[in-house]
Amino acid sequence: MTDKSAWTAYLIGAFLTVAGKWALWCYHGCKMGKSIRKSSGEWFFESSTENAVSWTATIGGVWVLGSIYIDRAIIITGLSSLPVIDSLAFLLGSLMEFTAPALVKWVISKLPLQQPIQKD
Repeated sequence: MTDKSAWTAYLIGAFLTVAGKWALWCYHGCKMGKSIRKSSGEWFFESSTENAVSWTATIGGVWVLGSIYIDRAIIITGLSSLPVIDSLAFLLGSLMEFTAPALVKWVISKLPLQQPIQKD
């Protein structure tokens, strides 16, 4: 097995998880009378800073974990000792895409960010 094979499996796991979450979002939107296009726009482009940071940090987090696991970019006890096999790469990609957004949003909620100034 090559790193290319492991990265492919990892990214397929992540993309299938995103696709599943998006489909579920659209399904619930359709039940409320929204079009798939409107639901998709709300999911991808919701206009909060938290959403933009979450998307960016999630992509970065998924990428970093993949490089730690597959490329051994950083040695982390436990994760770095796992064998690099396609099935495990797929599982880790899927798990990271499932958990990273919630983790990022939780971290953002704990930061003392400034609130925008409201004009009267």
